[in-house]
Amino acid sequence: MLKQMCSQRSRSKGMTLVEVLLAIMILVPLLTVVLQNFVQCSELNSMSRNTSLAVWGERNRLAEIERTPFSQIAATYDRQPFTIDGLNGIGVTYIETTSQDLLTVHATFSWRDMKGRVVGEDKDLDGVLDQNEKGPSGRLSSPVDLSTRIYRI
Repeated sequence: MLKQMCSQRSRSKGMTLVEVLLAIMILVPLLTVVLQNFVQCSELNSMSRNTSLAVWGERNRLAEIERTPFSQIAATYDRQPFTIDGLNGIGVTYIETTSQDLLTVHATFSWRDMKGRVVGEDKDLDGVLDQNEKGPSGRLSSPVDLSTRIYRI
């Protein structure tokens, strides 16, 4: 009996070619899915980073405008482009005179992502609403589009 167990052990060393091929057929699709998920997560991480930078930059721009004397805001900032450090893109501020004592300020930012796609309507990143860009409101828009109202005190 001991002799029989030893002979069975010696025959079961290693794997057959069929077992290796079957393991490869299972592992290759799994590794492909894992790699695709890694790439997609990397892209989403980059988009999240860029969106956060754009929000931060627009908030700074709006804070800068709020510190400007009311009578100078429209002349200084209406349709004026701005950039944000760390992003390959351009933003634009729009000033709407709602009433004599009230301004509505919009800030929008478009940028080029890591795959070369432009996020936002400003496809050529020039800060100007061109004919081939949508802008039904008469201004550029983006997923990062902040607004505020400024009252004359």
